[in-house]
Amino acid sequence: MGGSAFLMSILIFNILKNFVPFFEKYLGLASIIGDVTALIYGFYINKHWTFSSQKKDGEKYFFKYIVLYIITILINYGLLKLFLWALINYHILSENISLNITENIAKIMATAITTLLNFVGTNYVIFNHDGDDE
Repeated sequence: MGGSAFLMSILIFNILKNFVPFFEKYLGLASIIGDVTALIYGFYINKHWTFSSQKKDGEKYFFKYIVLYIITILINYGLLKLFLWALINYHILSENISLNITENIAKIMATAITTLLNFVGTNYVIFNHDGDDE
């Protein structure tokens, strides 16, 4: 499920930054909106499909899920800025690479890291497999 949420985040990010002029200047906001969309989608899929045996106490899971995602969205935002800055300022990529591609590489790198963090948090904290809630 993390893979489809990952793709959704990248897709929303690209739609906003490429087709809504406002987001050309506010790349971080486009990233956050993509991540929040993936958060909602991911919770629904995890709750109703991946961890369907734990359908009771949905509010408790949702609160933990929101806390996890707020943390990882902030991490994602910071990593996006850091990676974009590094890719541009240290000329890590060829000078022939467009800014659009550089932004996507930075977003993919940041989102890959936070997807792994979300996977660990979702599997071992929120919907833990051993049946313990705390």
